[in-house]
Amino acid sequence: MKKLNHFFTIGITGHRDLLQSELGKYKDELRNYFSGIKAEKEIVLLSPLADGADRLFIEVGIELGLRYKTVLPMPIEEYSQDFSKESLQEFYSLYLGASGKEILPWSGNRNEQYRAVGEYIAKESDVLVAMWDGESGKYAGTGDIVKFRTQNLHAPYYHIPVHRSVS
Repeated sequence: MKKLNHFFTIGITGHRDLLQSELGKYKDELRNYFSGIKAEKEIVLLSPLADGADRLFIEVGIELGLRYKTVLPMPIEEYSQDFSKESLQEFYSLYLGASGKEILPWSGNRNEQYRAVGEYIAKESDVLVAMWDGESGKYAGTGDIVKFRTQNLHAPYYHIPVHRSVS
């Protein structure tokens, strides 16, 4: 994928296990946020299309007629192992609808790949939306990517506080 500087790019980082009963509230917040952006360039969304926040972000963008691009953390045959059968069908549908696609080279280390895709999105985004419970979390998780964005790039992010389902 070419550098996205001719677009106003909004990227996503967020939890996969969002509390289902609050999805409507999160969609409303995304809708309001996207609708309030006044950009001089065409808005494009950037997501790795994982379950949860990544897909909710794209679904709202599609409802509003926004284009989206995807960057995957690893080859599809590896990435597909992270999804249920139903989730994989949704993934493929969204993947096929993306206006741009990139797949990061496979290193063989899943955590490194997730970290790499999070950093990629944090770097490429004019605005990073973090659908996050505010906790630091694990390596390559949402909190880690927010920390990378703020400490390494000295760039702000838009925080949508979320609750996670209890596993």
